[in-house]
Amino acid sequence: MSTSATVRKSFSGYGRKPRAGVERYPSGQIVHAQRQPKETEADILATAISQPHRRGSADPRSRYHGFSAGRLLMSKQITHPQFRAAERVTTVWIKHAKLVTGSLPRFPSVMADRVAGAIESGPEPADDDIFKLRRDFEDSHSSLMSRGKHADYVRVITRVCMMDIDPTQDELGDFREAMNLLDKLWIIDSAYADD
Repeated sequence: MSTSATVRKSFSGYGRKPRAGVERYPSGQIVHAQRQPKETEADILATAISQPHRRGSADPRSRYHGFSAGRLLMSKQITHPQFRAAERVTTVWIKHAKLVTGSLPRFPSVMADRVAGAIESGPEPADDDIFKLRRDFEDSHSSLMSRGKHADYVRVITRVCMMDIDPTQDELGDFREAMNLLDKLWIIDSAYADD
């Protein structure tokens, strides 16, 4: 007996046995309707609700717990207008990075990822939309420069809105100031009711 036949024979019987009694596609894969889900919806929800930042909340299922700016809103460290400014600046800066500069890095923030996904799947924007986006981006930076703390503001906005890192107590003041400046710049509609 050759060496390869010995090796083949010694490894036969190992590995995962094929599942019996199920329908299969011609390729040999199990028909999708007969596959067992790896996790049930209840298991997934239980895992999400048990996350440390959701514990002790009146509404652990709230979408606001999924990202730093939302957690700041839920803990009443920022107001609704500041939160809306955070959402708007995230949208403007992410869209600018993708549509104007042509490069969009991956950010861990759920809010940033949601905006990036919408850009990827949406239609090509018109020239007027690109012009408005450039103007919003430049206006946001001009507004942040008006206080002389541009670098501090950009750093904390990037940490909170893009990187999903909760601000330290020192950074929280800068974040609030930056969001107030942007809220005044964009005069965001205050139709939301405070929770």
